[in-house]
Amino acid sequence: MREIKFRLRVDDKVVGYMRIDVFGSDLQNPGLAWYYSSDLDSAGTWTTIPIAYNGADQYTGLKDKAGVEIYEGDPLKVGRVGQLMPVKWLSGSAGFNLAYLENNTCEVIGNIHENPDLP
Repeated sequence: MREIKFRLRVDDKVVGYMRIDVFGSDLQNPGLAWYYSSDLDSAGTWTTIPIAYNGADQYTGLKDKAGVEIYEGDPLKVGRVGQLMPVKWLSGSAGFNLAYLENNTCEVIGNIHENPDLP
């Protein structure tokens, strides 16, 4: 199962991360716990103390060629020609527009909120 995590924002500024952990052996009624990190890298210290936010970007479960996590709204430089492609959720497919992407050929070059001029 992929990690369920979100990058949290206040307006266009990243303020931390949130993840959900599923626990217990009862598959019909699993236990759920939300954890938060105000460290600006998602590998920081996690706590159950909520962070105030007004927007969130979902983690795709993938990393780019440098090991940077890819989130919804991140513009990627893809392939040898460096084509720019924004990461988007495709509701009709119930997935991100990354099915054909090999993570060793892409690079996260920012995020759409802090760099609105990127695609």
